[in-house]
Amino acid sequence: MYESGIKISNEEMERINIRLHRVHPKWNYTISPRNLSEK
Repeated sequence: MYESGIKISNEEMERINIRLHRVHPKWNYTISPRNLSEK
């Protein structure tokens, strides 16, 4: 079980490779692996 209430920094959030879909982008998105050169 995951601990609730864990916060991440804005910097960590910006590193997520996320692509929002056209239909309901708040609900539909794709998260892809990070490029290893992006550390």
